Amino acid sequence: MNSEILLFLSKEIPFHLPVLHCRIASRRFELPTDSYDPQREQYNSSRILDMLASFHPQAENGRVLAVTSQDLFVPGLNFVFGQAMGGYAMISLARLSPRFYGLREDGDLYLRRITKEAVHELGHTLGLMHCRDQFCVMHFSNSILDTDRKSSDLCATCKRLIGIR
Repeated sequence: MNSEILLFLSKEIPFHLPVLHCRIASRRFELPTDSYDPQREQYNSSRILDMLASFHPQAENGRVLAVTSQDLFVPGLNFVFGQAMGGYAMISLARLSPRFYGLREDGDLYLRRITKEAVHELGHTLGLMHCRDQFCVMHFSNSILDTDRKSSDLCATCKRLIGIR
């Protein structure tokens, strides 16, 4: 995992979710072998989050965000950009790079996508559900086009739900 991405997120997340304070706990861990599906060549993010919850206890009122370069899925979906369960969230960088789609690398676009997915999953840890506003960061991304369309910020309704003015 690129430590520059973790440092970037630790500075960017509080800008979009001022109710969270971030620190980097660059604690590496192996993904559980039972989370890998060789036919899909993907990892089951639900199993990883279960392992993460037992491996890395939350601080009081804290949230844990795991970042992986591996492609993720949940049963019933082809892939997920990320997932959250309780106070734990994770995102995958695999499908956020323009190169994944056969396009030239674009570092700024890549970082915007990473930010949106991290803020989205952490929003779930704060109790937010998917939002109908297609420009709200909490809108469900069915494809990378949805991620690119939406903002990195919460809409006014979602902000109000978690006490941000």
